[in-house]
Amino acid sequence: MTKEFKTILVDYTSTPDLITQVRRELSDIAAVEIRFKSLPHPLKFREAVVELAKEFPKERVFLGEKEGVFAGVLFNINLSRPRRAVIEIANGCNLKCDFCWSHSPLLEKPPDPKWLKKTLDSKTIYTYLDELADYGTVRLVEFCAIGDPLYHPEIWDLIRYAKQKGFRLRLSTNGTLLLPQKWEENCQDPVDELFMNISAGDRNTYADIHNVSPKIFDQLMANLNFLNSTRKQKSQKFEMRWINIVTDKNLPNIGQIVQRAKESGANYLDFRYVWIHQNFQKNIGVSRAGLERNERDLDGVRTQLNEAGIPSNFESFYNAVKMGEA
Repeated sequence: MTKEFKTILVDYTSTPDLITQVRRELSDIAAVEIRFKSLPHPLKFREAVVELAKEFPKERVFLGEKEGVFAGVLFNINLSRPRRAVIEIANGCNLKCDFCWSHSPLLEKPPDPKWLKKTLDSKTIYTYLDELADYGTVRLVEFCAIGDPLYHPEIWDLIRYAKQKGFRLRLSTNGTLLLPQKWEENCQDPVDELFMNISAGDRNTYADIHNVSPKIFDQLMANLNFLNSTRKQKSQKFEMRWINIVTDKNLPNIGQIVQRAKESGANYLDFRYVWIHQNFQKNIGVSRAGLERNERDLDGVRTQLNEAGIPSNFESFYNAVKMGEA
């Protein structure tokens, strides 16, 4: 047992270099144990970890999520605790995005309308938040939804309560219901992360892919500009991440998405593939023909992103699409 590994067990905030070394140790030992189960070294290592785990309170004995889960499986002890909790609180939504598993007009069998109106009971959500706070290891709570969390009638009370409990809070939303008046009234202590499904850079593309009036896009842009402005004025530090689900419809629109993101203060552009559910009537992802039609413009997006200074996963996304992995 190395000194570095014992340090990680005692203090999970240890330096990245130490964590990297421990990850390497665990990987090496796993390989040895899998290939040569009769060798004594992994058995001695396992015994040492078990003995070390007895020395420290349970709430202190965990690594990062991936390393901890891996070590827990390998050594049959609990070395990990959850850092993030995701709570889906509402089924309803004001959009009908092509790629949505619950609200898309392209579904073969749409969900029961009564089911789409349901929300998670507020008392249950408060109980979840209390229990997560008592558990002591969760740092981030995410309110998301099969529809949009802002459809929940008590969403602002829930946001305030989560912040009072000391959690970092992420809100996953389409952004159209983040009205300036509601934000001003309820978010003096704002959310920490806004993950927003944008997926278009102009009103017509937005209307086409989300199946709503182009006026909804105008409202969305007004909301985003307000958020960026108030963030600067009040020195607030919440992150705005734009999620962009890419199909043939909005593939030609990526350059405009980047431009809008720059104007509205987006902190990150996240490009994603369409995950096709068996209930969809047709494949609505990026086609080979669509890629070929837009290849020149897409190559120019790299330069545009660099000039805008917005971090993104565009490079890995685009390479995967070109290789047919999307």
